[in-house]
Amino acid sequence: SGNELRAPYALKVTAMERAVARGSATYDMWGISTSGIAHFKAGWGGAPVVYPGALDVDLDPIRGPLVRLALRLRGFGA
Repeated sequence: SGNELRAPYALKVTAMERAVARGSATYDMWGISTSGIAHFKAGWGGAPVVYPGALDVDLDPIRGPLVRLALRLRGFGA
């Protein structure tokens, strides 16, 4: 039912209005995960922008590789 109410719209609109009021020329909505989200974002007249991927830095030489292995085993990541 939340999808029909479009509950996040008010939050996004308020954030964009504040950004414009403070001199911003762009507002990055970050990511397109579903067709509904993509439709919402396209409705504002924006255009998709592709950024390079994130770089992971292991702060713990043992746990970092273990976490990546666990994520791969669960089907996440490459």
